[in-house]
Amino acid sequence: MMAKKRFSAIFSLVCAVCLAMAARLFMVQVWSPPDGKDAFAPSETTQNGPRGSIYDRNGEVLAMSRKMTGIFVDAKLAQDAGGSAVLYEKIKSFAPVGRDELERMIATKRRYIPLDVEFSADEVHKIRAMKIPGIGLEERVRRVYPEGDLAREILGVCGRHAKTGAELTFDSQLSGRAVLVRRQRDGAGRSIPEDVYFEELAKGSDVYLTIDKNIQYIAERAASEAMDASGSERVVIIVQNPADGEILAAATREKKPSSRIAPIAEVFEPGSTFKIFTYALAISEGVIKEDELIFCENGSYKIYDKYIGDHEKKGMLTVRESFAFSSNIACAKISQRLGLDKIKVSVRNFGFGTPSGINLPGEEKGLMPPKWDPFTTATVSFGQGIGVTPIQIVNAYSAIANGGWLLEPRVVKKIVSENPRRQVTETQRKVVRRVADDNTVENLKEMLGDVVSYGTGKYSAVAGYTIGGKTGTAQKIDSATGRYSKKYYVSSFCGIMPLDEPRLTVFVMVDSPVKGDYWGSTVAAPVFARVAGATAAYMRIPPSPASIRLVSTK
Repeated sequence: MMAKKRFSAIFSLVCAVCLAMAARLFMVQVWSPPDGKDAFAPSETTQNGPRGSIYDRNGEVLAMSRKMTGIFVDAKLAQDAGGSAVLYEKIKSFAPVGRDELERMIATKRRYIPLDVEFSADEVHKIRAMKIPGIGLEERVRRVYPEGDLAREILGVCGRHAKTGAELTFDSQLSGRAVLVRRQRDGAGRSIPEDVYFEELAKGSDVYLTIDKNIQYIAERAASEAMDASGSERVVIIVQNPADGEILAAATREKKPSSRIAPIAEVFEPGSTFKIFTYALAISEGVIKEDELIFCENGSYKIYDKYIGDHEKKGMLTVRESFAFSSNIACAKISQRLGLDKIKVSVRNFGFGTPSGINLPGEEKGLMPPKWDPFTTATVSFGQGIGVTPIQIVNAYSAIANGGWLLEPRVVKKIVSENPRRQVTETQRKVVRRVADDNTVENLKEMLGDVVSYGTGKYSAVAGYTIGGKTGTAQKIDSATGRYSKKYYVSSFCGIMPLDEPRLTVFVMVDSPVKGDYWGSTVAAPVFARVAGATAAYMRIPPSPASIRLVSTK
Protein backbone atom coordinates (compact mmCIF):
# COMPACT_ATOMS: atom_id res chain seq x y z
CA MET A 1 0.00 0.00 0.00
CA MET A 2 2.85 2.43 0.90
CA ALA A 3 4.66 1.62 -2.37
CA LYS A 4 1.48 2.43 -4.31
CA LYS A 5 1.12 5.83 -2.62
CA ARG A 6 4.80 6.59 -3.21
CA PHE A 7 4.42 5.74 -6.89
CA SER A 8 1.39 8.00 -7.19
CA ALA A 9 3.25 10.91 -5.61
CA ILE A 10 6.27 10.46 -7.88
CA PHE A 11 4.01 10.16 -10.92
CA SER A 12 2.16 13.38 -9.98
CA LEU A 13 5.44 15.25 -9.54
CA VAL A 14 6.76 14.06 -12.92
CA CYS A 15 3.50 15.11 -14.58
CA ALA A 16 3.70 18.56 -13.00
CA VAL A 17 7.28 19.04 -14.23
CA CYS A 18 6.31 17.93 -17.72
CA LEU A 19 3.34 20.30 -17.79
CA ALA A 20 5.53 23.20 -16.67
CA MET A 21 8.08 22.41 -19.38
CA ALA A 22 5.33 22.14 -21.99
CA ALA A 23 3.90 25.48 -20.93
CA ARG A 24 7.32 27.13 -21.14
CA LEU A 25 7.94 25.62 -24.60
CA PHE A 26 4.52 26.89 -25.74
CA MET A 27 5.27 30.40 -24.47
CA VAL A 28 8.72 30.50 -26.10
CA GLN A 29 7.75 28.90 -29.42
CA VAL A 30 4.30 30.47 -29.88
CA TRP A 31 4.46 33.83 -28.08
CA SER A 32 8.13 34.74 -28.65
CA PRO A 33 8.93 37.33 -31.31
CA PRO A 34 10.11 36.06 -34.71
CA ASP A 35 13.73 36.92 -33.97
CA GLY A 36 13.69 34.54 -31.05
CA LYS A 37 14.05 37.14 -28.28
CA ASP A 38 12.27 36.53 -25.00
CA ALA A 39 8.88 38.27 -25.23
CA PHE A 40 8.81 38.55 -21.48
CA ALA A 41 12.12 40.36 -21.14
CA PRO A 42 11.84 43.96 -19.95
CA SER A 43 11.44 46.59 -22.68
CA GLU A 44 12.29 50.29 -22.47
CA THR A 45 10.18 53.04 -24.00
CA THR A 46 10.07 56.82 -23.69
CA GLN A 47 6.70 58.01 -22.43
CA ASN A 48 5.30 61.42 -21.52
CA GLY A 49 3.76 61.90 -18.10
CA PRO A 50 0.23 63.28 -17.65
CA ARG A 51 -0.52 66.96 -18.18
CA GLY A 52 -0.72 69.20 -15.12
CA SER A 53 -3.95 70.78 -13.90
CA ILE A 54 -5.13 74.40 -13.92
CA TYR A 55 -6.68 75.79 -10.72
CA ASP A 56 -8.28 79.05 -9.69
CA ARG A 57 -6.64 81.19 -7.00
CA ASN A 58 -8.31 79.16 -4.23
CA GLY A 59 -7.28 75.72 -5.53
CA GLU A 60 -10.54 74.89 -7.32
CA VAL A 61 -9.90 72.71 -10.38
CA LEU A 62 -10.66 74.41 -13.69
CA ALA A 63 -8.88 72.01 -16.06
CA MET A 64 -7.51 68.52 -15.58
CA SER A 65 -6.61 65.34 -17.42
CA ARG A 66 -8.72 62.25 -16.83
CA LYS A 67 -8.24 58.66 -17.91
CA MET A 68 -11.16 57.32 -19.90
CA THR A 69 -11.98 54.30 -22.02
CA GLY A 70 -12.76 54.78 -25.69
CA ILE A 71 -13.47 52.50 -28.62
CA PHE A 72 -11.89 51.95 -32.01
CA VAL A 73 -12.93 50.07 -35.13
CA ASP A 74 -10.86 47.27 -36.66
CA ALA A 75 -12.19 47.57 -40.23
CA LYS A 76 -10.73 44.24 -41.40
CA LEU A 77 -12.25 42.23 -38.56
CA ALA A 78 -15.56 44.05 -38.96
CA GLN A 79 -15.65 43.24 -42.67
CA ASP A 80 -14.91 39.57 -42.02
CA ALA A 81 -17.74 39.52 -39.44
CA GLY A 82 -20.45 40.78 -41.79
CA GLY A 83 -19.51 44.30 -42.84
CA SER A 84 -20.79 47.75 -41.93
CA ALA A 85 -24.52 46.88 -41.92
CA VAL A 86 -24.08 44.22 -39.24
CA LEU A 87 -21.67 46.34 -37.18
CA TYR A 88 -23.92 49.41 -37.36
CA GLU A 89 -26.88 47.57 -35.83
CA LYS A 90 -24.71 46.39 -32.95
CA ILE A 91 -23.09 49.74 -32.08
CA LYS A 92 -25.69 52.37 -33.06
CA SER A 93 -26.99 52.63 -29.48
CA PHE A 94 -23.66 53.83 -28.05
CA ALA A 95 -21.35 54.97 -30.88
CA PRO A 96 -21.68 58.41 -32.52
CA VAL A 97 -21.22 57.26 -36.09
CA GLY A 98 -23.67 57.17 -38.99
CA ARG A 99 -24.32 54.22 -41.30
CA ASP A 100 -22.65 55.87 -44.32
CA GLU A 101 -19.64 57.01 -42.31
CA LEU A 102 -19.19 53.54 -40.87
CA GLU A 103 -19.37 52.03 -44.35
CA ARG A 104 -16.55 54.31 -45.50
CA MET A 105 -14.49 53.27 -42.46
CA ILE A 106 -14.93 49.56 -43.16
CA ALA A 107 -13.98 50.03 -46.81
CA THR A 108 -10.52 51.25 -45.77
CA LYS A 109 -9.70 47.89 -44.08
CA ARG A 110 -7.60 49.82 -41.57
CA ARG A 111 -6.92 47.98 -38.32
CA TYR A 112 -7.31 51.03 -36.09
CA ILE A 113 -9.90 53.80 -36.51
CA PRO A 114 -10.62 55.61 -33.18
CA LEU A 115 -14.12 56.94 -32.52
CA ASP A 116 -14.52 60.23 -30.65
CA VAL A 117 -16.42 58.92 -27.62
CA GLU A 118 -15.56 57.75 -24.09
CA PHE A 119 -17.49 55.61 -21.64
CA SER A 120 -17.97 55.14 -17.91
CA ALA A 121 -16.85 51.95 -16.14
CA ASP A 122 -20.40 50.50 -16.24
CA GLU A 123 -20.75 51.23 -19.95
CA VAL A 124 -17.35 49.68 -20.67
CA HIS A 125 -18.41 46.51 -18.87
CA LYS A 126 -21.55 46.25 -20.99
CA ILE A 127 -19.69 46.88 -24.25
CA ARG A 128 -17.02 44.34 -23.39
CA ALA A 129 -19.69 41.74 -22.58
CA MET A 130 -21.22 42.19 -26.06
CA LYS A 131 -18.00 40.87 -27.67
CA ILE A 132 -18.59 42.70 -30.95
CA PRO A 133 -16.15 41.66 -33.71
CA GLY A 134 -14.31 44.68 -35.07
CA ILE A 135 -14.74 46.83 -31.95
CA GLY A 136 -11.86 47.32 -29.52
CA LEU A 137 -11.52 49.20 -26.22
CA GLU A 138 -8.58 51.43 -25.34
CA GLU A 139 -7.50 53.71 -22.50
CA ARG A 140 -7.28 57.42 -23.34
CA VAL A 141 -6.43 60.62 -21.55
CA ARG A 142 -8.94 63.41 -22.08
CA ARG A 143 -8.67 67.06 -21.03
CA VAL A 144 -11.77 67.91 -19.00
CA TYR A 145 -13.12 71.16 -17.52
CA PRO A 146 -15.08 70.43 -14.32
CA GLU A 147 -16.70 73.89 -14.27
CA GLY A 148 -18.01 73.54 -17.81
CA ASP A 149 -17.65 76.74 -19.83
CA LEU A 150 -16.67 78.89 -16.84
CA ALA A 151 -13.58 80.94 -17.73
CA ARG A 152 -13.09 78.88 -20.87
CA GLU A 153 -11.99 81.96 -22.81
CA ILE A 154 -9.06 82.39 -20.40
CA LEU A 155 -8.38 78.66 -20.00
CA GLY A 156 -8.54 77.98 -23.72
CA VAL A 157 -8.58 74.45 -25.11
CA CYS A 158 -6.07 71.65 -25.31
CA GLY A 159 -6.92 69.66 -28.42
CA ARG A 160 -5.04 67.17 -30.53
CA HIS A 161 -4.12 69.73 -33.15
CA ALA A 162 -4.28 73.10 -31.39
CA LYS A 163 -4.11 74.86 -28.05
CA THR A 164 -5.39 78.29 -27.02
CA GLY A 165 -5.54 80.51 -23.92
CA ALA A 166 -3.68 79.51 -20.78
CA GLU A 167 -3.37 75.96 -22.13
CA LEU A 168 -1.16 77.43 -24.87
CA THR A 169 0.74 80.02 -22.84
CA PHE A 170 1.77 77.54 -20.15
CA ASP A 171 2.02 74.47 -22.37
CA SER A 172 5.68 73.88 -21.55
CA GLN A 173 4.95 73.90 -17.80
CA LEU A 174 1.73 71.87 -18.00
CA SER A 175 3.11 69.20 -20.33
CA GLY A 176 4.34 66.00 -18.69
CA ARG A 177 8.03 65.19 -18.79
CA ALA A 178 9.37 62.51 -21.11
CA VAL A 179 10.79 59.64 -19.06
CA LEU A 180 12.30 56.24 -19.81
CA VAL A 181 9.89 53.52 -18.69
CA ARG A 182 10.86 49.83 -18.25
CA ARG A 183 7.98 47.49 -18.90
CA GLN A 184 7.32 43.81 -18.29
CA ARG A 185 4.64 41.55 -19.68
CA ASP A 186 2.38 39.47 -17.48
CA GLY A 187 1.16 35.95 -18.27
CA ALA A 188 -1.58 37.34 -20.51
CA GLY A 189 0.92 39.36 -22.52
CA ARG A 190 -0.21 42.70 -21.07
CA SER A 191 2.41 45.44 -20.74
CA ILE A 192 2.93 46.77 -17.22
CA PRO A 193 5.49 49.36 -16.04
CA GLU A 194 8.08 48.26 -13.52
CA ASP A 195 7.73 51.62 -11.74
CA VAL A 196 4.02 52.05 -11.11
CA TYR A 197 4.68 55.62 -9.95
CA PHE A 198 6.19 56.85 -13.21
CA GLU A 199 3.09 58.96 -14.03
CA GLU A 200 3.39 60.83 -10.74
CA LEU A 201 7.13 61.33 -11.29
CA ALA A 202 6.67 62.64 -14.84
CA LYS A 203 3.50 64.70 -14.29
CA GLY A 204 3.49 68.27 -15.60
CA SER A 205 3.37 71.30 -13.31
CA ASP A 206 0.09 72.69 -11.96
CA VAL A 207 -0.84 76.28 -12.79
CA TYR A 208 -2.82 78.42 -10.35
CA LEU A 209 -4.56 81.38 -11.98
CA THR A 210 -5.42 84.66 -10.27
CA ILE A 211 -9.02 84.12 -11.38
CA ASP A 212 -11.54 83.47 -8.60
CA LYS A 213 -14.18 81.11 -9.98
CA ASN A 214 -16.94 82.70 -7.89
CA ILE A 215 -16.15 86.23 -9.10
CA GLN A 216 -15.81 84.84 -12.62
CA TYR A 217 -19.31 83.39 -12.30
CA ILE A 218 -20.65 86.76 -11.10
CA ALA A 219 -19.07 88.51 -14.10
CA GLU A 220 -20.20 85.92 -16.65
CA ARG A 221 -23.77 85.94 -15.38
CA ALA A 222 -23.87 89.75 -15.47
CA ALA A 223 -22.46 89.73 -19.01
CA SER A 224 -25.14 87.29 -20.17
CA GLU A 225 -27.91 89.33 -18.57
CA ALA A 226 -26.57 92.57 -20.06
CA MET A 227 -26.36 91.10 -23.55
CA ASP A 228 -29.92 89.78 -23.35
CA ALA A 229 -31.24 93.07 -22.00
CA SER A 230 -29.44 95.28 -24.54
CA GLY A 231 -29.44 93.04 -27.60
CA SER A 232 -25.76 93.89 -27.99
CA GLU A 233 -23.16 92.09 -30.07
CA ARG A 234 -20.74 91.67 -27.19
CA VAL A 235 -20.28 92.33 -23.47
CA VAL A 236 -16.85 92.35 -21.79
CA ILE A 237 -16.32 92.58 -18.03
CA ILE A 238 -12.98 92.63 -16.20
CA VAL A 239 -12.46 92.65 -12.43
CA GLN A 240 -8.95 93.54 -11.21
CA ASN A 241 -7.27 93.98 -7.86
CA PRO A 242 -5.62 97.40 -8.27
CA ALA A 243 -3.11 96.81 -5.49
CA ASP A 244 -1.24 94.00 -7.21
CA GLY A 245 -2.60 93.87 -10.77
CA GLU A 246 -4.20 90.45 -10.38
CA ILE A 247 -7.15 89.71 -12.68
CA LEU A 248 -9.97 88.25 -10.58
CA ALA A 249 -12.39 87.76 -13.48
CA ALA A 250 -12.46 88.30 -17.24
CA ALA A 251 -15.77 87.51 -18.88
CA THR A 252 -17.07 87.80 -22.43
CA ARG A 253 -20.46 87.09 -23.95
CA GLU A 254 -20.86 87.58 -27.69
CA LYS A 255 -23.29 86.65 -30.44
CA LYS A 256 -20.53 85.32 -32.66
CA PRO A 257 -18.03 83.50 -30.42
CA SER A 258 -14.42 83.43 -31.58
CA SER A 259 -11.18 81.88 -30.41
CA ARG A 260 -9.65 85.23 -29.44
CA ILE A 261 -9.69 86.51 -25.85
CA ALA A 262 -11.82 89.66 -26.16
CA PRO A 263 -10.67 91.35 -22.89
CA ILE A 264 -7.14 91.58 -24.33
CA ALA A 265 -7.85 91.51 -28.07
CA GLU A 266 -10.94 93.70 -28.63
CA VAL A 267 -9.81 97.11 -29.89
CA PHE A 268 -12.40 99.90 -29.57
CA GLU A 269 -12.70 103.66 -29.20
CA PRO A 270 -13.13 104.28 -25.46
CA GLY A 271 -15.03 107.53 -25.54
CA SER A 272 -15.33 109.47 -22.29
CA THR A 273 -13.74 106.83 -20.04
CA PHE A 274 -10.52 108.14 -21.59
CA LYS A 275 -10.99 111.72 -20.32
CA ILE A 276 -9.55 110.93 -16.90
CA PHE A 277 -6.08 110.58 -18.44
CA THR A 278 -6.26 114.02 -20.03
CA TYR A 279 -7.32 115.53 -16.70
CA ALA A 280 -4.51 113.60 -14.98
CA LEU A 281 -1.93 115.25 -17.22
CA ALA A 282 -3.56 118.68 -16.84
CA ILE A 283 -3.54 118.45 -13.04
CA SER A 284 0.09 117.27 -12.88
CA GLU A 285 1.15 120.03 -15.30
CA GLY A 286 -0.77 122.63 -13.30
CA VAL A 287 -2.74 123.97 -16.29
CA ILE A 288 -6.15 123.66 -14.57
CA LYS A 289 -7.62 124.37 -11.16
CA GLU A 290 -10.64 122.43 -9.97
CA ASP A 291 -12.75 125.52 -9.26
CA GLU A 292 -11.88 127.51 -12.37
CA LEU A 293 -14.63 128.04 -14.96
CA ILE A 294 -14.57 126.70 -18.53
CA PHE A 295 -17.04 127.89 -21.16
CA CYS A 296 -18.59 124.82 -22.84
CA GLU A 297 -19.85 126.80 -25.85
CA ASN A 298 -23.48 125.75 -25.33
CA GLY A 299 -22.76 122.37 -26.88
CA SER A 300 -20.87 123.17 -30.12
CA TYR A 301 -17.20 124.12 -30.54
CA LYS A 302 -15.38 124.73 -33.82
CA ILE A 303 -11.72 123.83 -34.35
CA TYR A 304 -10.65 124.96 -37.81
CA ASP A 305 -13.41 123.68 -40.11
CA LYS A 306 -14.66 120.88 -37.82
CA TYR A 307 -17.01 120.83 -34.88
CA ILE A 308 -16.93 119.12 -31.49
CA GLY A 309 -20.27 118.64 -29.75
CA ASP A 310 -21.63 117.79 -26.30
CA HIS A 311 -24.65 115.64 -25.52
CA GLU A 312 -25.88 118.23 -23.02
CA LYS A 313 -25.61 121.89 -23.96
CA LYS A 314 -23.74 123.61 -21.16
CA GLY A 315 -22.41 127.12 -20.64
CA MET A 316 -19.99 127.85 -17.82
CA LEU A 317 -18.84 124.85 -15.76
CA THR A 318 -16.09 124.39 -13.21
CA VAL A 319 -13.35 121.94 -14.11
CA ARG A 320 -14.83 119.33 -11.80
CA GLU A 321 -18.33 119.87 -13.14
CA SER A 322 -17.13 119.60 -16.72
CA PHE A 323 -15.70 116.18 -15.91
CA ALA A 324 -18.75 115.02 -13.96
CA PHE A 325 -21.08 116.04 -16.82
CA SER A 326 -18.63 114.63 -19.38
CA SER A 327 -18.12 117.68 -21.59
CA ASN A 328 -16.13 116.91 -24.73
CA ILE A 329 -15.68 120.62 -25.37
CA ALA A 330 -14.14 121.29 -21.95
CA CYS A 331 -11.77 118.34 -22.39
CA ALA A 332 -10.77 119.56 -25.86
CA LYS A 333 -10.02 123.04 -24.50
CA ILE A 334 -7.87 121.55 -21.73
CA SER A 335 -5.95 119.51 -24.32
CA GLN A 336 -5.19 122.73 -26.20
CA ARG A 337 -3.47 124.06 -23.10
CA LEU A 338 -1.34 120.91 -22.91
CA GLY A 339 -0.35 120.63 -26.56
CA LEU A 340 0.13 117.74 -28.95
CA ASP A 341 3.50 116.46 -27.73
CA LYS A 342 2.52 116.18 -24.06
CA ILE A 343 -0.76 114.42 -24.93
CA LYS A 344 1.10 111.84 -27.03
CA VAL A 345 3.57 111.12 -24.22
CA SER A 346 0.83 110.91 -21.58
CA VAL A 347 -1.24 108.46 -23.64
CA ARG A 348 1.68 106.06 -23.86
CA ASN A 349 2.66 106.72 -20.26
CA PHE A 350 -0.66 105.25 -19.10
CA GLY A 351 0.00 102.10 -21.14
CA PHE A 352 -1.89 102.75 -24.38
CA GLY A 353 -0.43 101.86 -27.75
CA THR A 354 1.60 98.99 -26.31
CA PRO A 355 0.73 95.51 -24.94
CA SER A 356 -0.02 95.46 -21.22
CA GLY A 357 2.21 92.43 -20.70
CA ILE A 358 -0.51 90.09 -19.45
CA ASN A 359 0.60 86.49 -19.90
CA LEU A 360 -2.04 85.34 -22.39
CA PRO A 361 -1.84 84.82 -26.16
CA GLY A 362 -3.31 87.18 -28.73
CA GLU A 363 -3.07 90.52 -26.92
CA GLU A 364 -3.47 93.59 -29.15
CA LYS A 365 -1.56 96.80 -28.52
CA GLY A 366 -4.34 99.12 -29.68
CA LEU A 367 -4.27 101.81 -32.35
CA MET A 368 -2.68 105.25 -32.34
CA PRO A 369 -3.78 108.02 -34.72
CA PRO A 370 -1.98 107.74 -38.09
CA LYS A 371 -1.23 111.47 -37.85
CA TRP A 372 -1.45 114.01 -35.07
CA ASP A 373 -2.79 117.52 -35.61
CA PRO A 374 -4.64 119.99 -33.34
CA PHE A 375 -8.03 118.49 -34.12
CA THR A 376 -6.81 114.91 -33.59
CA THR A 377 -5.23 115.94 -30.29
CA ALA A 378 -8.56 117.39 -29.17
CA THR A 379 -10.59 114.28 -30.11
CA VAL A 380 -8.06 111.87 -28.60
CA SER A 381 -8.33 113.80 -25.33
CA PHE A 382 -11.92 112.61 -24.95
CA GLY A 383 -11.41 109.11 -26.39
CA GLN A 384 -12.19 109.47 -30.07
CA GLY A 385 -9.72 108.57 -32.82
CA ILE A 386 -7.73 106.17 -30.65
CA GLY A 387 -8.10 102.39 -30.22
CA VAL A 388 -7.63 100.67 -26.84
CA THR A 389 -8.31 97.28 -25.31
CA PRO A 390 -10.39 96.52 -22.20
CA ILE A 391 -7.32 95.32 -20.30
CA GLN A 392 -5.52 98.63 -21.02
CA ILE A 393 -8.44 100.69 -19.69
CA VAL A 394 -8.96 98.70 -16.48
CA ASN A 395 -5.23 98.56 -15.81
CA ALA A 396 -4.84 102.34 -16.26
CA TYR A 397 -7.76 103.00 -13.88
CA SER A 398 -6.12 100.65 -11.38
CA ALA A 399 -3.04 102.88 -11.53
CA ILE A 400 -5.21 105.74 -10.26
CA ALA A 401 -6.75 103.49 -7.61
CA ASN A 402 -3.43 102.25 -6.19
CA GLY A 403 -1.75 105.63 -5.82
CA GLY A 404 -0.35 106.27 -9.30
CA TRP A 405 1.54 103.04 -10.10
CA LEU A 406 0.99 101.40 -13.49
CA LEU A 407 1.36 97.65 -12.92
CA GLU A 408 1.68 94.72 -15.26
CA PRO A 409 -1.66 92.86 -15.10
CA ARG A 410 -1.32 89.27 -13.86
CA VAL A 411 -3.37 86.19 -14.64
CA VAL A 412 -1.12 83.58 -12.98
CA LYS A 413 -0.64 83.39 -9.22
CA LYS A 414 1.81 80.50 -8.98
CA ILE A 415 3.15 77.39 -10.72
CA VAL A 416 3.68 74.25 -8.66
CA SER A 417 5.96 71.43 -9.77
CA GLU A 418 6.25 68.16 -7.84
CA ASN A 419 9.31 66.97 -9.73
CA PRO A 420 12.06 66.37 -9.00
CA ARG A 421 10.92 67.88 -5.74
CA ARG A 422 8.09 70.21 -4.86
CA GLN A 423 8.83 73.68 -6.21
CA VAL A 424 6.49 76.66 -5.98
CA THR A 425 7.12 79.61 -8.29
CA GLU A 426 4.97 82.59 -7.34
CA THR A 427 4.50 85.60 -9.59
CA GLN A 428 5.27 88.98 -8.11
CA ARG A 429 3.74 92.45 -8.39
CA LYS A 430 5.53 94.19 -11.25
CA VAL A 431 5.64 97.99 -11.48
CA VAL A 432 5.89 99.39 -15.00
CA ARG A 433 6.17 103.08 -14.03
CA ARG A 434 4.75 105.85 -11.86
CA VAL A 435 2.06 107.70 -13.82
CA ALA A 436 0.70 110.18 -11.25
CA ASP A 437 1.85 111.71 -7.97
CA ASP A 438 -0.15 111.65 -4.73
CA ASN A 439 -1.74 115.06 -5.24
CA THR A 440 -2.88 114.19 -8.77
CA VAL A 441 -4.29 110.85 -7.63
CA GLU A 442 -6.35 112.43 -4.84
CA ASN A 443 -7.78 115.02 -7.22
CA LEU A 444 -8.64 112.36 -9.79
CA LYS A 445 -10.39 110.22 -7.17
CA GLU A 446 -12.51 113.17 -6.10
CA MET A 447 -13.47 113.85 -9.71
CA LEU A 448 -14.37 110.19 -10.29
CA GLY A 449 -16.46 110.37 -7.14
CA ASP A 450 -18.30 113.43 -8.52
CA VAL A 451 -19.33 111.42 -11.57
CA VAL A 452 -21.16 108.93 -9.36
CA SER A 453 -22.49 111.49 -6.86
CA TYR A 454 -24.15 113.89 -9.25
CA GLY A 455 -22.82 113.27 -12.77
CA THR A 456 -23.33 110.72 -15.53
CA GLY A 457 -22.45 107.69 -13.37
CA LYS A 458 -25.30 107.81 -10.86
CA TYR A 459 -26.50 104.32 -11.80
CA SER A 460 -23.15 102.78 -10.84
CA ALA A 461 -23.70 103.46 -7.13
CA VAL A 462 -23.52 100.55 -4.67
CA ALA A 463 -25.23 101.09 -1.32
CA GLY A 464 -22.77 101.42 1.56
CA TYR A 465 -19.69 102.12 -0.56
CA THR A 466 -17.96 105.15 -2.00
CA ILE A 467 -17.67 104.62 -5.75
CA GLY A 468 -15.65 106.52 -8.33
CA GLY A 469 -15.80 105.96 -12.05
CA LYS A 470 -16.43 107.29 -15.52
CA THR A 471 -18.99 106.56 -18.22
CA GLY A 472 -18.18 106.28 -21.91
CA THR A 473 -20.34 106.37 -25.04
CA ALA A 474 -18.44 106.12 -28.32
CA GLN A 475 -19.73 105.99 -31.88
CA LYS A 476 -18.52 102.99 -33.90
CA ILE A 477 -17.06 103.24 -37.37
CA ASP A 478 -19.49 102.06 -40.05
CA SER A 479 -17.49 99.59 -42.13
CA ALA A 480 -19.61 100.34 -45.20
CA THR A 481 -19.06 104.11 -45.22
CA GLY A 482 -15.86 104.51 -43.17
CA ARG A 483 -17.64 107.19 -41.13
CA TYR A 484 -18.98 107.25 -37.61
CA SER A 485 -22.27 105.37 -37.31
CA LYS A 486 -25.39 107.09 -36.02
CA LYS A 487 -26.85 103.75 -34.99
CA TYR A 488 -24.14 101.69 -33.28
CA TYR A 489 -22.21 102.70 -30.17
CA VAL A 490 -19.91 101.21 -27.55
CA SER A 491 -21.21 101.87 -24.03
CA SER A 492 -18.76 101.52 -21.18
CA PHE A 493 -18.05 102.24 -17.54
CA CYS A 494 -14.88 101.82 -15.51
CA GLY A 495 -15.04 102.23 -11.75
CA ILE A 496 -13.10 101.91 -8.50
CA MET A 497 -14.54 100.46 -5.29
CA PRO A 498 -14.37 101.48 -2.45
CA LEU A 499 -12.96 104.84 -3.45
CA ASP A 500 -11.48 105.49 0.03
CA GLU A 501 -9.59 102.18 0.19
CA PRO A 502 -9.70 100.62 -3.33
CA ARG A 503 -10.08 96.85 -3.50
CA LEU A 504 -11.60 96.46 -6.96
CA THR A 505 -11.40 98.02 -10.38
CA VAL A 506 -14.24 96.90 -12.65
CA PHE A 507 -14.58 97.60 -16.36
CA VAL A 508 -17.79 96.99 -18.33
CA MET A 509 -18.14 97.30 -22.11
CA VAL A 510 -21.43 96.78 -23.97
CA ASP A 511 -20.84 96.70 -27.72
CA SER A 512 -23.66 97.88 -30.03
CA PRO A 513 -26.73 97.84 -27.76
CA VAL A 514 -29.94 98.00 -29.82
CA LYS A 515 -32.67 97.64 -27.17
CA GLY A 516 -33.48 100.89 -25.39
CA ASP A 517 -30.80 103.57 -25.37
CA TYR A 518 -27.04 103.29 -25.80
CA TRP A 519 -25.56 105.60 -23.17
CA GLY A 520 -22.80 104.31 -20.92
CA SER A 521 -24.63 105.93 -18.01
CA THR A 522 -27.75 103.76 -18.42
CA VAL A 523 -26.41 100.65 -20.19
CA ALA A 524 -22.96 99.94 -18.68
CA ALA A 525 -23.01 101.70 -15.28
CA PRO A 526 -25.82 99.51 -13.83
CA VAL A 527 -23.87 96.39 -14.85
CA PHE A 528 -20.89 97.72 -12.91
CA ALA A 529 -23.13 98.15 -9.86
CA ARG A 530 -24.32 94.52 -10.04
CA VAL A 531 -20.83 93.07 -10.49
CA ALA A 532 -19.13 95.32 -7.92
CA GLY A 533 -21.88 94.87 -5.35
CA ALA A 534 -21.98 91.08 -5.63
CA THR A 535 -18.18 90.83 -5.60
CA ALA A 536 -17.91 93.05 -2.52
CA ALA A 537 -20.44 90.86 -0.71
CA TYR A 538 -18.56 87.68 -1.69
CA MET A 539 -15.18 89.14 -0.66
CA ARG A 540 -16.69 90.63 2.51
CA ILE A 541 -15.30 94.06 1.75
CA PRO A 542 -16.27 96.33 4.66
CA PRO A 543 -18.61 99.22 3.82
CA SER A 544 -17.00 102.64 3.46
CA PRO A 545 -16.73 104.53 6.76
CA ALA A 546 -19.31 107.29 6.97
CA SER A 547 -16.66 109.69 8.25
CA ILE A 548 -14.59 109.45 5.07
CA ARG A 549 -16.02 111.64 2.33
CA LEU A 550 -13.84 111.68 -0.74
CA VAL A 551 -16.75 112.37 -3.06
CA SER A 552 -18.53 115.67 -3.53
CA THR A 553 -22.02 116.10 -2.10
CA LYS A 554 -23.11 118.61 -4.70
